[in-house]
Amino acid sequence: MTSVMSAPIVKTPDPVQGVIKDLLDKHTVAGVTIHQVSAEIGWDSDGEEVLRLNVVLADPIPPAETWPLGIMYELSFAANRSAGRHGVPQFVYVEPIALGDMDEEDQEEDFSAEYDADLARRLDDREDEE
Repeated sequence: MTSVMSAPIVKTPDPVQGVIKDLLDKHTVAGVTIHQVSAEIGWDSDGEEVLRLNVVLADPIPPAETWPLGIMYELSFAANRSAGRHGVPQFVYVEPIALGDMDEEDQEEDFSAEYDADLARRLDDREDEE
């Protein structure tokens, strides 16, 4: 009698999804609530490919019209640290969006798992080239 052993097949998670999940699991950055996160590939001013995270945050506390710079630094640092852990090769730019600036339809949509449809393919293609 021959016995065959096999390991379970485990799907490698998309690294960008890992970054999105990390930020959503964090829930807050410096006391500011993270509501939604989406991602897309873009290019910086030098033409380098970057990962742009659109992060919907709780509205700034009036009379401020935006969040303090320290909060933005902390959010950017958390996103780039997570990207490094998940093997995302691009630099991560964080685009903050105030929850109050979104229309109702956008607020009802779940952006936590949405991102550019061919992002995973692009990342895979880059890994194959290296």
